[in-house]
Amino acid sequence: MDNGINFLSIPNNANALQDYMPDTFIPEYSILRSEYSNLLAQLPTAVQTKAGGTISKIEANNLAYKQLISICDHGKLIFANDPIQYPKFVWDTVVKLVGGVNQTRLQGYVRDTETDLAIEGATVTSTDGVYSKVTDSAGRYEFGQITGGARSFVVRKDGYVDVPITVDLETGVTKNLSIMMVKIIP
Repeated sequence: MDNGINFLSIPNNANALQDYMPDTFIPEYSILRSEYSNLLAQLPTAVQTKAGGTISKIEANNLAYKQLISICDHGKLIFANDPIQYPKFVWDTVVKLVGGVNQTRLQGYVRDTETDLAIEGATVTSTDGVYSKVTDSAGRYEFGQITGGARSFVVRKDGYVDVPITVDLETGVTKNLSIMMVKIIP
């Protein structure tokens, strides 16, 4: 958010966006940054593991996420015909730019146990519902930015037995995890 404020504070950038953004965008973005910073400042490290601190942190993160998604959506509309600017408003690109090279990642393939063929359309979902991906035609899934620590997932696909997975993710490390699924015999 600070990078956004710094970008918008450069007169050439603000002037260039003036024709594309509502007049209220820059002041509202500044207010959002202040609100988020204030909420985050209320969370001393010592209480972040307590229920109240955790709830406040989640609320602050959800507020920032909601606003950032809105900014991305507006940016994609505004720069729909600009191949240079448009990608800067795609959520996965924003996450990579913010997360940097040391982000925690979980990736792998989902395959059929009997045939060893890729399973397209399988969902890999964390049991807390925070993370969810659907495998592509190669059976591949990837969580580009995920918090480290122990995580539990369930892999589901119609016609297959659900596969529960627990994985310990080390912060800043990419974990490769291939998952084999067994077909349900009718």
